Amino acid sequence: MDAVVIFFGKARANEIHATALTLGLKGCAFVDKDWHCFFHEYSPKEQESEFDESELAQIREAIGGAIVSAFLVESGHGMGAKLALHVIDRLMSEHQPAVLYDVHGGLWSPVEIVANLETDSLADIYSLRRVPNISLERTRER
Repeated sequence: MDAVVIFFGKARANEIHATALTLGLKGCAFVDKDWHCFFHEYSPKEQESEFDESELAQIREAIGGAIVSAFLVESGHGMGAKLALHVIDRLMSEHQPAVLYDVHGGLWSPVEIVANLETDSLADIYSLRRVPNISLERTRER
């Protein structure tokens, strides 16, 4: 199972959770037929234990300020991973500023998530690492 983290710069956890409920969140999972992905609030303590200060600074820069809330999205390969990316797209589009952090250190803006979905019918949370990451490059250039 692979996981990504969505960081939000203005939306509080209860706002994200309310939107997630409208998208079909049941308990701690999104389920569509036999496909599912897991969704958990990612606490500041977890963030500090998983990320070093330079990574957190890069995330704060990408969202233009402090991290207000964060969520971990996990899925196995297949349609669950595709479902995860669609859920992420909706959450990030509705609650900006937001940035997605993948397990390979890539940062993804809402625009880039949409572009992945529009250009690749098989796009999922695993395919992100196979395409150029504009946000990470832009962040490194600053």
